[in-house]
Amino acid sequence: MENPPSRIARILKTADRARPKHLILAAACFHLLVTSTVFFIGHFKLMPSQFNEVGIGTFAFDGNFYRSEIESLSDLLVHGHVRTWLHANAELHTKLYSLPSAVFKPLTNFNVLTIEPLNNLYYLVILILIFQLARKVFDKRVGILSAMLVAVWPTFLLHTTQLLRDPLVTVALLCLWVVVCFPLISALSWRAGLLLGVMGAVSVVLVWIVRLPMWDVVRATTGLAVLLVVFHQLREKRFMIGNTVGVVLLALVVFVVPKASAQFTRISGQDTRPTWKGKVVPGLSASELQGLPIWERISKRRQGFSWPNEEGLPPGSNLDGDVVFSSLTDIVRFVPRAALVGFFSPFPNTWFAPGLQVGRGGRLLAGFETLLTYIIAVFAAIAIWRNRRVLASWAMFLIVAVGAIGMGLIVINIGTLYRLRYPFWILLVILGSAGAIHLVAKADKKHA
Repeated sequence: MENPPSRIARILKTADRARPKHLILAAACFHLLVTSTVFFIGHFKLMPSQFNEVGIGTFAFDGNFYRSEIESLSDLLVHGHVRTWLHANAELHTKLYSLPSAVFKPLTNFNVLTIEPLNNLYYLVILILIFQLARKVFDKRVGILSAMLVAVWPTFLLHTTQLLRDPLVTVALLCLWVVVCFPLISALSWRAGLLLGVMGAVSVVLVWIVRLPMWDVVRATTGLAVLLVVFHQLREKRFMIGNTVGVVLLALVVFVVPKASAQFTRISGQDTRPTWKGKVVPGLSASELQGLPIWERISKRRQGFSWPNEEGLPPGSNLDGDVVFSSLTDIVRFVPRAALVGFFSPFPNTWFAPGLQVGRGGRLLAGFETLLTYIIAVFAAIAIWRNRRVLASWAMFLIVAVGAIGMGLIVINIGTLYRLRYPFWILLVILGSAGAIHLVAKADKKHA
């Protein structure tokens, strides 16, 4: 009888022989099937407490506030007012969603299926980037396994069917991770370095426009990229022009973009007041926060997550909501706790309690995924140790650490943190896949 390691190894070998275009087609069909299921569940009121009539879930309530904006934008396109659409004071991701929505406008009203073409594209691009990054740093099997894990991860999959900016941000940050890791693997030609630099430039501009609060993560990642590329060339005792061109161009754009922030104000909504569930609340806009010292930015962004809901109650999954930062020292002292929250929340004591928005089922699903994430983290530790001389694997881990600590410092709502850390969690999946495949191959060889 075939032992489990041999069976897993055989499955991976079978996937290894599959043609990429067939895998992409299968992923596209799978996502369409999931989105259709979400729509019909909402349309026929099969789970009215979780999905409304157009398929927007309570776990992605932001979509309800973007919906009317997208319908207005798509009306402009249907009636040929392209110039008005271009100059409309709307967020970039809603403008992009209005494109497929306008195509379906004559046939049906807005629902999650009308935006599926764009969401499906985001989903496929994310999987392709995961595969390429994992394949380049490790090998093809790691690329396939990590892409497959992300592709079927329940909450990630559900979020990609919704009306959110998250998929676009994930694409942008994954592009940035590629730009950071590729120059640490081998010497690049100046053309390849220039191409990577342009890719990095586009990705950081997108982050600035779509999710400005992530800018400090972009800065930290860029600084990390510069340091690691310099270390890589010193260790190899040679100058690599393409590698240098890529990170220098990235660093230059990260320096220039804040100086030219006025050019992005209209399309990013940076001058609007902060909101909570569609309502304007007191506080500084994202662009105004950029001018504050980093500790004060962190403090005020953390306070922004403490606004009550419509019933006057704080969100049900807040953690450490009473913690306030009054100085840089307060933040430094909280870093260990922030790392614990960023890496390991939601904690087991919340897995079986009913959630305010997602109910008991949502909490159980999050608990199950978190347990799997703990296992993935163990495999990731094995991969890092086994590849301890591979700079790109350390770059992945450090990016995950920066993201986890940053989220733990700022985001007190666990439901929000859960979805915002996907771009960082994906790197953990890649590392975990590498560790798991190593153990499977070792066990298979032992039983051979």
